[in-house]
Amino acid sequence: MQVTKILVNVIAILWLLPLVNCTSIKHTDSVEEPEKIVIPYDRSLNEITLLGTHNSYALKGRIAFANQCLDLPSQIKYGIRSIELDFWKRWYVGFIITHDARYNPFYYKALDYLKGIKKMLDDQPELFLRVHPDIHISDAELEQLMDDAGLLPYCYKHIPSTAWPTLSELAKLNKRFWITGGPATYWTSSSSDLMVIPGRTGMDELSLDISGSLEADIFEIRAYATNKLEYGSEKHSKQINDFHFIRNMTFNAWKKVGRQPNIIAVDYFREEDGLIKVANYLNACHRIEVLVKDKEGNIVPRVQWENRYSVSDAYEIPFPSSGIVGSETHGKGCFPAISGERITVKPVKEGFKFTPELVTIKQAEKNRQLVFVME
Repeated sequence: MQVTKILVNVIAILWLLPLVNCTSIKHTDSVEEPEKIVIPYDRSLNEITLLGTHNSYALKGRIAFANQCLDLPSQIKYGIRSIELDFWKRWYVGFIITHDARYNPFYYKALDYLKGIKKMLDDQPELFLRVHPDIHISDAELEQLMDDAGLLPYCYKHIPSTAWPTLSELAKLNKRFWITGGPATYWTSSSSDLMVIPGRTGMDELSLDISGSLEADIFEIRAYATNKLEYGSEKHSKQINDFHFIRNMTFNAWKKVGRQPNIIAVDYFREEDGLIKVANYLNACHRIEVLVKDKEGNIVPRVQWENRYSVSDAYEIPFPSSGIVGSETHGKGCFPAISGERITVKPVKEGFKFTPELVTIKQAEKNRQLVFVME
């Protein structure tokens, strides 16, 4: 009986703690000036690589379900430009941001948190943010939250089947806040992003599980330590966030999918892991853009690719790159052209031939555009 009372009291204390500690974003100047992500503003969101965090609000040291060791202002100062927020509604407190409303006694009041993001956008004219929402509220409720927080003037809503503006164009319009992916269909041009989730059976083995539509606007790599990797600790997250591992994974994913990864989202983001360097590496990489048309000039959908990568003569690349990479793109694609690699680009569609049949590029010295005609 006594044990039961103690348990009840402990549970009550855990659930009451948030009521006296429902915090909004705390702005801090404690982070030293970090290495910067070099962002190509002349390109659009779906043509560049940005860094993101999983459960961006879930700080280490809180009661449960931690996924990050830096608060949001510190993440942004270090170059994070994509965040994940989980929206819930509790009957006694209203809209909140937390990992799981059923069990987690730690939460932020959603309106306070969003007002903190609005303040950062106000104070930093160069700042833009992409939000991946994991929502358990309606689109209308989410929109009302954005309105109440003063974020709607910053929001960019993409029109399906149209080209994305460049970051410079969006900056001129002051549309520096985007919500894409997840179930929030009001805010995004597709119901789901194209995603790659790494699955591992050991620290040296990697597979890439692809989900989502090839026509989706955003291609995101979710290198979560708490997802299919079956590792949940900060220690294992550090192994996953290692510069060499993330670099190899992102380039392999780019080759396999035929699109440059737009978001690399991780647990326990730390500047020293080298993730900023990886993003800069991908954005600076030469690109081979491919376009497949029929004789009438129409884009040909669902084209298979059998691209062969190999190391050029007398050149060593510090990550795996040889062999045939099979992929499929929706009419057009983009592949990395890494210095020191030889790449043969070859489209394939059953029952059809292409002119040219293939193109081999021995040394990537600039961006290239290749056009294939299906016969």
